[in-house]
Amino acid sequence: MQLIAAPNWNNSYLTDFADAGGKFILYHGSADPIFSMKNLEDWHNKLHSNNADAASFERYYPIPGMPHGQGVNSADQIDLLGALIDWVEKDQAPGVLEATFRADNAEAGANAGSTRPLCPYPLVAHFNGGDAKQASNFSCK
Repeated sequence: MQLIAAPNWNNSYLTDFADAGGKFILYHGSADPIFSMKNLEDWHNKLHSNNADAASFERYYPIPGMPHGQGVNSADQIDLLGALIDWVEKDQAPGVLEATFRADNAEAGANAGSTRPLCPYPLVAHFNGGDAKQASNFSCK
């Protein structure tokens, strides 16, 4: 594995980063009261407009209900690092990931321990019926 410098976020092409084999996963809580999720969404869209191969090195995951960090009633426990390692070391690009409402999060209430699919943007999780506490009963559309 080669260490690659962080991408220049003002550059919505990232050609050098991609050419060097760089990969990255972005995430943002939809309920972030400090930074708008829309800014990251706009940058992601611009990257994909400017670089036809952007999906080969970048993924963006909006996290429903998550504020600026963990907390509140949101499925905020996700192994993004594991997904990135698999992408870099095993060439397994991340798709739908599983997120968990942490059991130690008192604000999760009845959702504690429940799972949800974390869909890569622009996909969104839709409930298919059954047990709403199981990610397997949702699909990304």
